[in-house]
Amino acid sequence: MQLTHSLLLLVAATVTSTFARDCKPGYNYCGHNLLGIGKYLDQMAQEAADNNRDSGNAMVQYLYKCVDEGDRAGPGVIEFIEDCSHGDGWHCSDNGSGSNDSCEPGS
Repeated sequence: MQLTHSLLLLVAATVTSTFARDCKPGYNYCGHNLLGIGKYLDQMAQEAADNNRDSGNAMVQYLYKCVDEGDRAGPGVIEFIEDCSHGDGWHCSDNGSGSNDSCEPGS
């Protein structure tokens, strides 16, 4: 009985996290936030290559849009917007849940 209960909790947690792991269409995300979700590394690298950008550690400072329209739209699809490290002290800023991330100057 205990094993069955544990297995059900594990399955429920897995299903919940699977559905909660897509980006929200229409929102902008910093690369470091997409990596935190855990399934975007390949898409980020492809977007970097498609836009002639470094696909290494620099990707954490790139800003991406979760696509909500057009040919590429679909659950969890992203596209490159810009490299936030383009100026002295600039970085990709996590603006919190329900808000777009953005490129911001350093303080």
